[in-house]
Amino acid sequence: MHGISKPSKQITSKKMKFLVPPLIFLLATISATASRSSFANPIHLLRSESSSEDDNNVANATLDCLSWRLAVEVNNIRNWAVIPEECQVYVGHYMLGHQYPSDCKYVAGLAYDYAKSVELVGDGKDAWILDLDDTSLSNAPYYYVDNSYRAKDYNKTEFVEWELKGEAPAVPGILDLYNKLLELEFKIVFITGKDETTLRNITEYNMKNVGYHTWEKLLLRDSTEASLTKLEYKSKKRALVVADGYRIWGNMGDQWSDLLGENPGNRTFKVPMPMFYLNWRLAVETNNIIGWTAVPEECANYVGHYMLGQHYRNDSKVVTDVALVHAKSMNLTGDGKDIWVFDVDETTLSNLPYYATHGFGTTPYNSTLFNAWVMEGKAPALPESLKLYKSLLSIGIKVVFLTGRPEDQRNVTETNLKKVGYHTWEKLILKNSTYYSGNTAVVYKSKERKKLEENGYRIIGNMGDQWSDLLGTNTCNRTFKLPDPILFILTHIIRDLIIFLYIKFTEVSEPLVLLHMLNSFDFVLVFYFYAHRLIELNFYFRRYIHIQQMYIIINQINSNFITHYFLHRQYNMETHLFPLLSSFFSIIFLATSQASDLHIPHQIHLLRLQSGAYGRDVPGLSCLSWRLSVETHNLVGWKTVPQQCENYVGHYMLGKQYRDDSKAVVNEAFLYAQSLKVAGDGKEIWVFDIDETTLSNLPYFANHGFGTVPYNATTFNEWVMEGKGLALPESLKLYKKVLSLGIKIVFLTGRTEDQRSVTATNLKKVGFHTWEKLVLKGPSYTGKTAVEYKSNERKMFEKNGYRFIGNIGDQWSDLLGNNAGNRTFKLPDPLYYVS
Repeated sequence: MHGISKPSKQITSKKMKFLVPPLIFLLATISATASRSSFANPIHLLRSESSSEDDNNVANATLDCLSWRLAVEVNNIRNWAVIPEECQVYVGHYMLGHQYPSDCKYVAGLAYDYAKSVELVGDGKDAWILDLDDTSLSNAPYYYVDNSYRAKDYNKTEFVEWELKGEAPAVPGILDLYNKLLELEFKIVFITGKDETTLRNITEYNMKNVGYHTWEKLLLRDSTEASLTKLEYKSKKRALVVADGYRIWGNMGDQWSDLLGENPGNRTFKVPMPMFYLNWRLAVETNNIIGWTAVPEECANYVGHYMLGQHYRNDSKVVTDVALVHAKSMNLTGDGKDIWVFDVDETTLSNLPYYATHGFGTTPYNSTLFNAWVMEGKAPALPESLKLYKSLLSIGIKVVFLTGRPEDQRNVTETNLKKVGYHTWEKLILKNSTYYSGNTAVVYKSKERKKLEENGYRIIGNMGDQWSDLLGTNTCNRTFKLPDPILFILTHIIRDLIIFLYIKFTEVSEPLVLLHMLNSFDFVLVFYFYAHRLIELNFYFRRYIHIQQMYIIINQINSNFITHYFLHRQYNMETHLFPLLSSFFSIIFLATSQASDLHIPHQIHLLRLQSGAYGRDVPGLSCLSWRLSVETHNLVGWKTVPQQCENYVGHYMLGKQYRDDSKAVVNEAFLYAQSLKVAGDGKEIWVFDIDETTLSNLPYFANHGFGTVPYNATTFNEWVMEGKGLALPESLKLYKKVLSLGIKIVFLTGRTEDQRSVTATNLKKVGFHTWEKLVLKGPSYTGKTAVEYKSNERKMFEKNGYRFIGNIGDQWSDLLGNNAGNRTFKLPDPLYYVS
């Protein structure tokens, strides 16, 4: 929003730093207490979860906020009045943080790229339409009044009072786009629902005051248009523009009513708006981050939130559950030589009490202070690791602890381990500081594991929180990485490590890890809202009275998370070494999707090399903003997922958020279907697309870079002919419910006629047993777009007397065009684009 500056170090005073840890501990105590009971847990309000369906109500509410936001954004949910109360904090976080301006700027960038491609006639009639409220001018200060983010009913009188102040700032990125459009010689037409009589003068003043100095037309609503809906009103105004001879090349607004209807323009762009018709934040992002030495200071709250919340334990549980399944699958010899290697710090023992008082990793590592903490012997057990430890012992696997702690900490480490429940072990190996002086953790642990194998031990499993616990030689049959965003054990001299791995090439085993373990960061920008509010009120209320200054304060504490986070990555290696490094540090996914009824992990692919940018984020693109633009049809004609978003897309598609987003769509679709009065004449139908709507091709895409690899018709069709597409569980539920209402099903797919038999068999095999028609693409549609093909087929149905009650698909090409149906529903799909 207008006027918000970048974070300033001045805002983080010594007094503030002093108060943050106690506040965080207070929240942690509340969180811990709530997690052991049925109470709602306020610390979870701001983040995305990857938890099971029987998690606490707040976790599910958070997921609903994310999923509902996506459903609203793509126009699946309509006519809602207020933000759910449980999402107020989440909305405030999004609006005041980095992601809202990032999303706006991303959409503006897409619009500018398109605008540059337009060949203007140059007769002064090439127009671009901009909405005003929350497209060009931001009403965020109004929504924030009294700490309420539209959690109460809209009050027209109060809103008009706000408008009459003329203090709305410019929306981030849009003012810059406006200036660029003028440079390209577009004529700007502003169309707004503001009242002509009472608001024209103050609106013009406000616009010019923030930088919108000139325009071709500024169209406001007059008294004769008061009864029109927003859609009707905007359509009428655009028709007048066209009647005046203008060509509408672009149309930008924050509401679907700005973009739908007649004469929408050659291309439309939807701006996110997180207060009114709320844009909930998108899914979780994961990345591999290497070589960092401290968590950025501005991330302390986020990391603290994650480590103290249920999500950290959930992520750990995913790892330990799969580890136990692996252990039970092994044929043990029973000779006492089957062992499991555990790291200690942040694997079996938690040093969270230490890090909570040292900035959650933002303070540079201090060996003196950390060792003093270790010598207290007060580290608690990591509960999921302790469960795994006990389970392994019960099936006859012996435990070896292999830690980077020095030999002089043996006694206190043994005592600490036993005190918290690790009562027995085969060996406790600590680092001989003299022998391993100057060696990296990878070198040290590789050598110690080699000694174990030379002594006849078989390493069944190896678990640690750092990649340095799992890489190198003699890593074992299977490795498991626990989440840890606090500490990175630096392999100090990368070149030495590469040389070491190269020499030992034949001994290297690639680690097999869960996607959830790669970093386990839910990438929603999270902060302890209540702690910040207390700090804000305590130190700044008297100094900053104006509400916009309050925005600046909070923003300075929280914004630019992503940028600062990734600036802390350092890579000291020559370009030609990247391929070699990648081959050893392969990012490998054990892709899982929950079996919904049995809660059993379903392996989609066991071993896959990373085809992206070596697990690194590439600056310049927010994958969150990219997917937002994909789902809202701002980004069209794209061929592949950006390489740097492979982890993000993979994590999203394989995680629970994808299903939750789908569930939000399906729930809305079913509520709509239930509201209908079905005639019962057998002519009411619901259209389902197939690929990524009823059948999932995720196993195929998981092995082809999650959309980063260019589409190959030959290999994809080979996959289709195997008939192994999985049912999308939420779509299957909707299918059954729609049938139960007496509505018939039509499958309308872009698959070709020669795939009819395998498609019908696949559908029935996974639960779609009956339908009215299965329509596949015939040769007469060769060269036609998906929109043309599906429009023609739907038209033929209507000519035969059918009535389209609903239409659901994963692509906009399933839903656009003619005869689209009474109501359309778009499922999420960031894997590919069909025109």
